[in-house]
Formats: sequence, C-alpha cells, structure tokens
Amino acid sequence: MELNIMSLSQPLALDPNVLWDSVIIEGGPAWYNAALYLHRKGLRPLLIMKERGGQVSLTNEVENYLGFKHIHGTDLTETFHNHVSEFEIDMLENTTVEKIEKLEPLFRLTLSNNETVNTKTV
Repeated sequence: MELNIMSLSQPLALDPNVLWDSVIIEGGPAWYNAALYLHRKGLRPLLIMKERGGQVSLTNEVENYLGFKHIHGTDLTETFHNHVSEFEIDMLENTTVEKIEKLEPLFRLTLSNNETVNTKTV
C-alpha cells in the first residue's frame, strides 16, 4: 500500500462555537493560495473541499504552471497540499457546502455532513 500526504489526512473535528475569519469553498490552486495568504496575515481560514486540487487534479499533464515545465495534475495537487499543510490551516475534505445563510454580521454554512460553520466571509 502506497502512503502519501493525500492518504494520511485526519478528519477535522468542527467546534460549532468557532467563528472562522473566512471559509474558502473548494480546493483548487487559487483556493489553496487564498488560504495560505489569509493565514499569513494572521486570519483563521477554513478550506472546505469535495476533493483536492479542483480541475487541476483531473488534468493528465500541466505544461503552463510557473515553476514546472511538465507535471501531472495529481502531483501538482499534492505539492499544493503539502505546502499548505506546513501551516496550521484547517481543511475539510470530502465535504460540500449545501446551504449558505446570511445572518448579520456573519454567514452560516450547512455542510453535507449536516454540521454548520460560522464565518465572517465566504
């Protein structure tokens, strides 16, 4: 059995009392980057994704991504995930957002596992 960072993830236990600074929905390159920069600015983001990497993870070969001449989409996704995993950025995988409610001054998101998340921004 091959083990890598993609197979060793631990599920995140959600605390319903936490107010996230921002929730980022899906897990493509731009979303990983947004989570990283929010964290670096001292904010607490939560990344919610159905699967890692978004569209790029389904791409056989990526030839136009800065820093890589040729890379398989799943390898690029693993590179993104490894980079973001070096920081304390919370991620929920295999999860979708089913409902977003605006409750001034925050948002409440209902997830596919019926849990809810409160956040300042989406």
